[in-house]
Amino acid sequence: FRSLRIDNPDNDYIHLKNKEVRLETGKTYTFSFWAKASISSVKLVAVFGGVENKQQSLFWDYTPRNFVISDKWRRYSMTKVIPKGHNYYHMWFLSNHAPVSQNDKPNTIWIDALQLEEGTITDYKPLDYEIGVETELTKRYLTSTTERFPVKLKVTNNTSNTAELKVKYSIVDEYFEKTLNTKEISLNVEANSLVEKDIDDISPKKRG
Repeated sequence: FRSLRIDNPDNDYIHLKNKEVRLETGKTYTFSFWAKASISSVKLVAVFGGVENKQQSLFWDYTPRNFVISDKWRRYSMTKVIPKGHNYYHMWFLSNHAPVSQNDKPNTIWIDALQLEEGTITDYKPLDYEIGVETELTKRYLTSTTERFPVKLKVTNNTSNTAELKVKYSIVDEYFEKTLNTKEISLNVEANSLVEKDIDDISPKKRG
């Protein structure tokens, strides 16, 4: 399996963020990850960013932590108690975010084994089955009905047994808060393996 690789040959500002997850007020959560860099002492910021609801873009609860990534694989973590009034959180990484994570040399960072858990840090344990999507789109919107939106579904089986898995996904126009399409597909995934499948029913014609 592959790690997330972030190449930064020009020392550009990099901002990598996940979709929001719902966390419970008053509980403690720990976000951890393994990382290494192509050179020693590369600065990276990890952030807990909380909003009151999914539609907000302004982060009312912003908790960054500065890390210095070595050229050897190491585990890094940050722990936070969720305050009242903030239920939706993003976890994200900032590199070359002046002045706290400004690096003076081109670099590459690898990130792997991300884990968000309730309580304090425990040993990393992948889920039995993991599902994700990958896109090579270099912009956030399409302007022509002939453009293809390339999305690939990836399903990982971390167990020692072959599994027949059903995956249900929806295509949602978040601006108009409208579900455009929902499908369920079946995939046969062998033990300790990864299966990829192109999702071909995403089109700029299907808008809210």
